[in-house]
Amino acid sequence: MSLKIFLGVKRLSDELLSFLLDHRLEPLLDEKAQMTTDAFSFKKVDARGCLSEKPNVVVIELERPSPEGNEYEQLVALEPDQVMLLLWAIKNHREVVPVVELKDLEIVLEEVKKSGDVPLQLRRRFALKALHRVIQLLSSIERGLSDVFFIKDWESLALKKLGNLGNYSLFSEEEGWNVPPEFSIDVALTVHYLSLLPEGSSVFVREWAPIHAAVDGSLPEDKDGVLGLKGEYRKDEGYKFVVARKIPEGVQGLEIRNFKALERGMLAFGHFLLLREVVQENDFAAALACHPVFNSAVLVREGRLISSFTHFDEERVKTDLLERMGGFDGVEVAFNFELDEGFVATLKERGARRVIFLDSRGIWRRR
Repeated sequence: MSLKIFLGVKRLSDELLSFLLDHRLEPLLDEKAQMTTDAFSFKKVDARGCLSEKPNVVVIELERPSPEGNEYEQLVALEPDQVMLLLWAIKNHREVVPVVELKDLEIVLEEVKKSGDVPLQLRRRFALKALHRVIQLLSSIERGLSDVFFIKDWESLALKKLGNLGNYSLFSEEEGWNVPPEFSIDVALTVHYLSLLPEGSSVFVREWAPIHAAVDGSLPEDKDGVLGLKGEYRKDEGYKFVVARKIPEGVQGLEIRNFKALERGMLAFGHFLLLREVVQENDFAAALACHPVFNSAVLVREGRLISSFTHFDEERVKTDLLERMGGFDGVEVAFNFELDEGFVATLKERGARRVIFLDSRGIWRRR
C-alpha cells in the first residue's frame, strides 16, 4: 500500500513536521494550514479539491468551540469542507483510512510497514471514531447555538464509554482526555464535582464516591484515588492521578482551565440514559450531594466532608446513614433527593445543624 495522505490541520507545528520527516512523508497539506517554516514545500490543496488527488489516508483535526462562545465562535468551528471530506473517508473506509488524532496516524504507518496495508477491523474502528468525532462537533455547536439563541427544543448527545459499573456501562460526553482506563470513571466524577464546588476547593474521589473534600483546598493523607483541586496543584504529593487547573511536569493528571460542568452529569447505563439534573447552588454541602448518577447523602462540618453515602435506592441511603452514624452534632447533612418532614425531624433530633435536600420541583430546601 503506497500512502497518499491528506493532512487537514490548523497548524503544521515543528513537532509534526519532524514526525513527517522522520517517516519520509510528503502529504497533501490543507491550504489553510499555517506553517512555522517555509523550508519545506508540501503540495497544498483545499479539502474539497483533494478528492481529485485520490488520497488513501485522510487526517482531519476537528476542534470543538468553547461552550461559552458566541454565535460567530460557534459557527467558525464548523468547516463544511473538512466535515464533508471526513464523511467521504468514513463512507469509503475500505479504501480510505479516516484519522482524527495524529497518534492514530502512527498506528497506520506501523501497520503498513508491518503488513503492507491497514487491517479492515482497524479501518472500521477508525471510521467509527471519526463518525463519533463529527457527531460530537455538530452536537457541541448545536448546544452552543441553542444557548445563544435561547431555543432549547433539542438536545444532541455524543457519548463515549468510560468504563463499567457492575452490570452497567458508563458513558460521558467528554472526549480526548487521554485518561488511563482505570481512572476514567473517577476522573469524570472529579471534574463534575469541581464544576460545582467553590473556587479553591479540593475533592478526592475513589470507587465512584467522594472520600475527602475541603472548601479550603486541604489535601487528604490517602493517596489511592483521584485528587481534584479547583486551582493550581503546585507540588507533587504522590497522588495517583490529579485534576487541576495546572499541575507540575511529570505528575500524572489532567489540566482543565475551565471547570464548567464538562460532562454535565449525563451518564448512560445499559440501554437507558439517566438524566439527573444537576441543580447548581453556591453551597459546599449541596454541591457535594450532587452526585450525577446515584442518590447521595453527604455530611459536612466546618467546610470539610465527614462522610458520604451513595446508592441507586433512596431508602438504602437513608438507612445506611442512620445505622452508621451515631449522631449528627453540628453537622450539615445534604441530599440530592426529596425528604419527608419526619426524616428531617429525626436528623434534627440527632443533632444535625442543618438539613439540605432537593424537593420534587428541583428546588433546594433547608431545615
